[in-house]
Amino acid sequence: MKSYSQNVKIRIFIMLIALLGGISFLGYVVFNSSVANENEKRIDELQNIKTPIIETLSLLKRDTERVQQAFTTAIVFENEFLLDEAEEFSNSFSRNIYVITSLDQSTQPLANQLQRDFSRYYKASKAIALQLIEFPDQSRTHEKQIYHVNQMRNLLVNKINSILDQRKQDFISSLAHTQSEIVSANEIGAWLGALLILGLIILSWGISVTVIKAVNRSNQLKEVFMNTMSHELRTPINGISGALSLLETTQLSDEQIELIEACKISEQSITTSVDDILEFSGMVSGTIKIAQHPVSVYNIICNTINLFNLDMETKGITLNINYDKSFGPQTMILGDEQRLSHALRHIMGNAVKFSNSGEINIDISSKMHNGNIEKNIITICVIDEGPGIEKEKINSVFEPFHQLDGSFSRQHQGIGIGIPMVNSIAKAMNGSLTIRNRKRKESGLEVTFSFTAQITKQSIIEIPVKSHTSIPNADINVLVVEDNEVNQLVLKSFIKKMGFRCQSAFNGEEAVERVTKQTFTIILMDCQMPVMNGFDATREIRRLPNGKNVPIIAVTANAMEGDRERCLNAGMNDYLKKPISMNQLKTTMNKFLLNTDT
Repeated sequence: MKSYSQNVKIRIFIMLIALLGGISFLGYVVFNSSVANENEKRIDELQNIKTPIIETLSLLKRDTERVQQAFTTAIVFENEFLLDEAEEFSNSFSRNIYVITSLDQSTQPLANQLQRDFSRYYKASKAIALQLIEFPDQSRTHEKQIYHVNQMRNLLVNKINSILDQRKQDFISSLAHTQSEIVSANEIGAWLGALLILGLIILSWGISVTVIKAVNRSNQLKEVFMNTMSHELRTPINGISGALSLLETTQLSDEQIELIEACKISEQSITTSVDDILEFSGMVSGTIKIAQHPVSVYNIICNTINLFNLDMETKGITLNINYDKSFGPQTMILGDEQRLSHALRHIMGNAVKFSNSGEINIDISSKMHNGNIEKNIITICVIDEGPGIEKEKINSVFEPFHQLDGSFSRQHQGIGIGIPMVNSIAKAMNGSLTIRNRKRKESGLEVTFSFTAQITKQSIIEIPVKSHTSIPNADINVLVVEDNEVNQLVLKSFIKKMGFRCQSAFNGEEAVERVTKQTFTIILMDCQMPVMNGFDATREIRRLPNGKNVPIIAVTANAMEGDRERCLNAGMNDYLKKPISMNQLKTTMNKFLLNTDT
């Protein structure tokens, strides 16, 4: 009887486990389906409503400006027939108003107001234009009317700009909200997935294999989604960043300069968060691959320090860099510059963020790995004089999304994935990350990042930089291939600021056609475009007589693992990921221009 009772208990226990697994599986499926549906709705709204509205608002602004140009041309040439062109732009404005209201019914009142304002402006402008065409000598008698019409146009353009800015801000906020929902969903999904896998493994091996396949499919979908989000985030960020840098070159008041600096800080923060999320996604999916190229640790450290010079100067922090005898500033290693930069940026950023004064010391050393001359353990130790971490909480900082202070009144912001990412990078490079409080000091932290690498005999080669006056600007013709109007405008403005001639194409097919007809000095190529993408366009251009040797630089929002290699394999010469600055573009272009015989 006791044996029978024990067997019953075992069966009941197995049934409970099976039931738990079934319930968990059902909950997991329902949750993922719900999250996927919600995200699809959000993405659909962003792609099919909000983005077209932003583009159409830009067209309204364009039509308004073209109407003014048409009237001006008709007056200058005293030709009434030229007013027909203004009529066409007026009709285009009305069509675009209809497009906006058809996309979003809630915009009907606003669209009607814009249409009324435009109609008043158009009628007034046309009346004055007819008078000036018929009586060109009476321009002075109409000065007040002309001034009034210009005021109407300026008010209309300002109103469109205001609506456009609000829509763009709403677009960015929606993207950020979607990303936040994805992160939360990943956390909850991870717990449900763990329970599900545990129950199904106990139930049967066959079911567990099925679950693993489902998880792999989910990871692939997440990777595609993250790639899409990266592109859709970096594209508008590049427009914002480029527009701000161009705005800086104009005459500004002190208040405007201060506001632009605030915008740039926010833009850099968004870009950093996007990079972190993509890196974290690769870490979670286990797709981190370590490249092996000649790298200067000294240059990486200097570039990292430059990011925090202003903060250190503001706080009065002194920085000291110390090398041991076996590893000096001229030493080169074989490693992954991008991963090392990412890791050091987080370590150095934390040291500066949590220090209000004092010193930060960076100690770099090297030793042989298990007696192997070809392998060395490189150690970078960053020591600050911040508050440190309570001993019992040190291990918790290695947990993703964990904040030592999670309250709404916390002093320091962050999403809590920096240290876990640095730890993953260290492990991927056969190294480690250790964090401990300083010894014999009242406060401070020692963060030691170590990794295994081969020291090369190659030394840092300093290439003399030529001034831009040595480049024959008048002979340089740059082709910008970009489907996004804002980013195309930014790139063309950058090129013109450099003093070069510039032409543009909205897709790869247009680019191939242009290269067929004329010669270009450099081509700036976007990758993701309609009709023909940048990769196919590059291959086609390389088959043309004018395109075999022309430098092609990828300027793309594709920033996932392997995107750079894909660009180079397609035949491009270099790779820039958005957002880019004019200095980055200038430096990259100069690598080819300084070697171009024109």
